Amino acid sequence: MINPSTVTVVVTDGVAILRGQLQRKSMIPIAEALTRRIDGVIDVDANLTFAYDDTHIHIPDPMVVDITKP
Repeated sequence: MINPSTVTVVVTDGVAILRGQLQRKSMIPIAEALTRRIDGVIDVDANLTFAYDDTHIHIPDPMVVDITKP
């Protein structure tokens, strides 16, 4: 989902520094959370930018349709 060449990771004393650009803004907290789960990582400094801000998009709730009634 993420091109590895778009993000660099440097770890110093357990602090992972993420630098680069992701495709969508909503991917930044996901990258941070996944990095925090790596053994030995005690903190994450995410210096990430994004190409597209998708955080304003509203996905409607699914519709319930009764197909048994005409």
